[in-house]
This record gives sequence, C-alpha cells and structure tokens, in this order.
Amino acid sequence: ALSKDVDIRITAVQGRGFQVRKRRFGKKDDIPDVYLVIRMNSFNKEEFWKTATIKDNTTPQWNEYKDFRRVNRGKATIHVDAYEDNRIKDDYIGGANFPVEQLMQKGTWEVELQNESTLTKTWVTLRCTCID
Repeated sequence: ALSKDVDIRITAVQGRGFQVRKRRFGKKDDIPDVYLVIRMNSFNKEEFWKTATIKDNTTPQWNEYKDFRRVNRGKATIHVDAYEDNRIKDDYIGGANFPVEQLMQKGTWEVELQNESTLTKTWVTLRCTCID
C-alpha cells in the first residue's frame, strides 16, 4: 500500500513583481529587500523556515531549500509569506497557502501572493521534489 507520508524538498526559487517605493524630495527610490517565511503544517506539527533577505531586488532569486520529513501528503498545507526587511519593522507584502498535494502534482509552481484577499501582482515560485 502507498504510504501517505512522504519526504519532500521544498525550494524557494524566485519572486517577481515586488514594488519599488517612490520617495520624494530627492531621496532615492526604495527597492525592496525581500525574504520569505515558509510554513509546513502537517497534522499537529508545524515547521517553518525563513529564507535569506535578497537586497534591492524586485525579482529576487533565493534558490534555497528545506527538507521536510514524513509529510502527510493528503493533509499537509504550505503557507508562504513575503516580507520586506526594514530596519524598524518588517512590512508584510502578501502570502499564499495551498495543499502540499497540489504543489507535488505541479512540481514547480508560481503563485500570486494575496494581502487580505487582494491579489498583489507579486509572484513567488516554489518547487517540490520527493527525496529518499
């Protein structure tokens, strides 16, 4: 019988559509410094990981991965949230969540982030592979 528990590797590949903030009075525009927080919920266990911050980039490339063991592919969900790294308080850009099964079927998936159910025109690409 097929076991529902799988070992998977989630890769945060890249993002696009992050917005440059225009500043006035001769200050230079603020190009975002973006990081992701990716959470895996499987049963009563939640694991999460924070990527590196990619500075001054509207199309950040992370290419970072984390392995998750014994993930219940039928029940587990993934949450991805993007933040702008600021000195005082980090700004929430948007997020997405979906079943692991959906990402496993697609393999690589570019998802549009939402902020309070509004689409942000900001996209993050995740990849999922099974590992031994």
